[in-house]
Amino acid sequence: MGATFGSRRWWRAGVTAALGLGMTLLGATAAAAESAPPKDGFVVRAGGLVLTHNGQRYEGSLKVSIRNLSSTTVFGDFEIEIPAGLTVITLDGASACFGSRAHWSCGMNSAMGPGELRTVTVYFGSFAAGERYARITAPGKVTAAPSGTTTRNAWESDDYAGILRSTTGSVRHPRPYQPSTVPDLALTAGSTVVTRDDTGTYLVRVPLTVQDRNDAFNIGAYLRIDAPEGHGFPHVEPTAICIGVCDVWGGWMASGESRDLAVLFTMPSGTAPGSYQVTVTGTMNENNGTPADVTPENNAVTASFTIPA
Repeated sequence: MGATFGSRRWWRAGVTAALGLGMTLLGATAAAAESAPPKDGFVVRAGGLVLTHNGQRYEGSLKVSIRNLSSTTVFGDFEIEIPAGLTVITLDGASACFGSRAHWSCGMNSAMGPGELRTVTVYFGSFAAGERYARITAPGKVTAAPSGTTTRNAWESDDYAGILRSTTGSVRHPRPYQPSTVPDLALTAGSTVVTRDDTGTYLVRVPLTVQDRNDAFNIGAYLRIDAPEGHGFPHVEPTAICIGVCDVWGGWMASGESRDLAVLFTMPSGTAPGSYQVTVTGTMNENNGTPADVTPENNAVTASFTIPA
């Protein structure tokens, strides 16, 4: 255990120095040695979080150790504050989570016995694009306490930060990471295809590419489809939910990430021959209203199609 906490002190000192707080390794070690754990409740320790770019997005995991110091078996509550630029993908060891872009609250999976040590693993992604240098996020925090603890200062917590590896794999000399605050979504359309089935109904297919062009927070994107009068219910392939608007498959998007899909709808038999247009408008989904966009002019595409004579 001593080696683990010693490694933890080394990592925290490095993070603190990278953030420009002026704490030396010796000072960080001494401060950690002087801090005594509570006589009851939980002790919480956060490990290191290093995220690696997999060619599409950054991903990494954070291990959090939680020890029950009480003499009774208790259930625990777990909370995590998320630095800007990161998103939580999933957790192991905690469940029943709810929250927002910056804060999650969860329960421990099961009761913890006296003295029991439990590990919660938090899997993160980042909206960042790859860079030739390493970066470090603002600090985040993990917190835990026995369920029912209402006094906030009775909760035990520990700080962490995410380090984004460079595209060459380095984590040395990380620069502060400051993600975008306004999303930048772009749509492009391919050639529309019209086919006709045995009943005379026309199927219109519009290929689309949806791209996230910066690293602002999002939980994905959705599309509004404005087709000519008389059209059938629009849908998308790959299949996604369409209720008024259609979700873009795949969930949250990182900077530079693209999704190819097709918008489909029908025109009834007997539709007058001629040229028609369909407009598709994309919006980045923040799960908090409709956000602005850096370049709104490329959020919509209009595609033409022809109903033959």
